[in-house]
Amino acid sequence: MNTRNLKQLIASLREASSSVWVYHSTSPQAAKQIVATQMLVSKAEPDVYVSSVPQTAYGSAIIKMQIPEKLLILDDEFPDGRMDYRIHVGRNKQLKVRGARIV
Repeated sequence: MNTRNLKQLIASLREASSSVWVYHSTSPQAAKQIVATQMLVSKAEPDVYVSSVPQTAYGSAIIKMQIPEKLLILDDEFPDGRMDYRIHVGRNKQLKVRGARIV
């Protein structure tokens, strides 16, 4: 393995280790779109919302996906350990995710 490939491998491992799995509830149609594009899109707000546990509070479909941990902003914390987060997506209103799948 040459130096360039080794540096790329190290960079990808760092990125992977700083990512976390979270859940997002949405409509079945939007869930299919997220899985197909690996993009989480906000329709109205400059933020999207995710949780540490699967829940169907905002739609009947749940997506599990991996995002960079540094993007999470704690929104609410519950006695049972559940943590809800918001992710600021700004004017672009979309976020590239990895491993998105319907659960």
